[in-house]
Order: sequence, then C-alpha cells, then structure tokens
Amino acid sequence: MIQRDAAIWGEDAVEFRPERFLTAADDKYEFSGTNFAYLPFGSGRRLCVGISLAEKMVTHMLASFLHSFRWKLPEGEKLELGERFGLVMRKAEPLVLVPTARFDDPDLYS
Repeated sequence: MIQRDAAIWGEDAVEFRPERFLTAADDKYEFSGTNFAYLPFGSGRRLCVGISLAEKMVTHMLASFLHSFRWKLPEGEKLELGERFGLVMRKAEPLVLVPTARFDDPDLYS
C-alpha cells in the first residue's frame, strides 16, 4: 500500500493527480539515486549510466507510438480500471489495445 500512503502522498493519496509530479518544489521524487525511498535506476556507484538516454528514449518512443497509430479497445471490450495488490499495484485485468495505422504510406513508418 506504499503507493497510497498518506504520509508520503498527502491526504489525497488515492486520487489520480498526475500534476503532483510536475512541480519541482521539493526533490523527494527525483530518481538520480540520492533519495533512497525511490530508486528505479539504482544509486551511488551502481547508478545506471544510461539514465539520461532512457529518459529521452522512453519519451521519444511513446510519442512516436501515440503519433503513428490510432489506439482502440478490442470490439466489445470495456475499459476496466480495477487494481490488484502485490509488491506493486497492477491492473486486475491487463489492458489490451489494438493499434491501427494512421498514415496510408507505409514508408512513413520506416
């Protein structure tokens, strides 16, 4: 339940508010390895050397996928947002999307 701990996230810990990560007022959620509460790329001498490349590539790949395809749920499916508890929070049912090409010219995808 660490993702919803009111001591860390405040009184509105269960609300979906992505804007809470846009403010740099305090650096308690940065991932450079100095805050030992959040270590996705390691810390200290074991810090991932590709951290800056990873930041850029994930953003680029996500933007490319969103721009190049139309994303839809399979026919007859409804968006289900239930959660399953564990070491990390997971969706109860996996999200499956069907991409369809946005552009007619296949050379635009190479």
